[in-house]
Amino acid sequence: MEFSYKEGYSLKKWKYVSIAVVIIAFISANLYLLFKEDSKAERIAYINEWRVVKKGDITKTFDTKGVTKTEQEYYVYYDENRGALSSLLVQEGDTVSEGTALFTYGTLHLDDERAELESNIMQLENEIASIENQLSELKGIVVSMPSNSVSTDSAEVNVEVNVDVSPIAENDVEIAIVETEAELRKLEAKLLNYEEQLARLDGKQNDLTVRSAFEGQVIAVKANSANPIVTIASPVLEVKGVLTEKQMKKIAEEQTVTMYSSLHKKTYTGTVKSINAYPQEAVSVDEETTYSFIVQFDELNEELLVGTKVDMTVVVGEVMDVPVVSSESTFKSGKKTNVYQLSSKGTVETKTISKGLSFEGIYEVKEGLETGDIIVKDPSSVNVVGAGYITPMKKTTIQKQALKQMSKRQIAKYTLLGLL
Repeated sequence: MEFSYKEGYSLKKWKYVSIAVVIIAFISANLYLLFKEDSKAERIAYINEWRVVKKGDITKTFDTKGVTKTEQEYYVYYDENRGALSSLLVQEGDTVSEGTALFTYGTLHLDDERAELESNIMQLENEIASIENQLSELKGIVVSMPSNSVSTDSAEVNVEVNVDVSPIAENDVEIAIVETEAELRKLEAKLLNYEEQLARLDGKQNDLTVRSAFEGQVIAVKANSANPIVTIASPVLEVKGVLTEKQMKKIAEEQTVTMYSSLHKKTYTGTVKSINAYPQEAVSVDEETTYSFIVQFDELNEELLVGTKVDMTVVVGEVMDVPVVSSESTFKSGKKTNVYQLSSKGTVETKTISKGLSFEGIYEVKEGLETGDIIVKDPSSVNVVGAGYITPMKKTTIQKQALKQMSKRQIAKYTLLGLL
């Protein structure tokens, strides 16, 4: 069978015409669907990018600077009504504890009184010792004196009379013992009185010694009796930070603070202890007004010195494990914050959300969305709301196994949906 050139040319021409007809028909069909009034095609939104709502953490902070200082300064005052200053017992740099003697008031008259009492006590003790020796001798005389003895016998009675050879009669010795004991008791009572006076004098002198009621380090001593005469710094450190007017609106007591010391290359934690609402310096129209706040350390840090500079980060808000969205996925409608949600029905829906904590473009979603919901990344790309949507095909999501499980009819259906 012969095939002429003319027939071959006709066949090719028919093929080209067929392809052109198909292309024209495809374009015409899409143009018709696009421009036809109430056409479903014009209500199809093309969603290029979307996001799945996930849980996350939001920590809202601001940064400032601070310096370490002693937590408390204790002042000890001199009272001129108690007497002249006698001596200072501490100097700057000394470490003191509760009960450490700091200074004393003048005690010259008390010293003289003490010397007199101690002299009287010593004299009495000597007299008492002498009398005790005398009393012991007198009692020894009584023991050594012979006494009359009478012996009886059934046959005869012998009476023996001892001759008194002592220069002092026995009766006189007993009287002397009684008198000596009485004198001894008088001296002992007098000695007790002197000792009680000395004890009271010790109490007076102790009252003239001023002792520390605090633990810490002496940072100032004034030898000229000017007040405060002694200043003691607490061993506990805290941090004084600086705040701007905007930061004053955010900060609150008990907020967490992290502090970094470049000197020690270490980070410390603490909490806001107090906030001073009064400006640090005289206010000026030309200069920014600053305020101060105090942070207490969570743990005692002995390595830090007073005056150490630190960089501070104050946590003004924090939420953990909550649904979050990016601010670029939201848009405003009046006072409401909205997102475009890709519903499970295959339509683009406007969803109003209730925002919680926000920081650096990330919002906490308190109401309106749940974890796993799908939203449009860029709301400005949506020009049709309430209708269906299409998304670009992602090759990574097409699985060969899934294709094998689809029927030819399903493949044809989804292919036509993609084309139209």
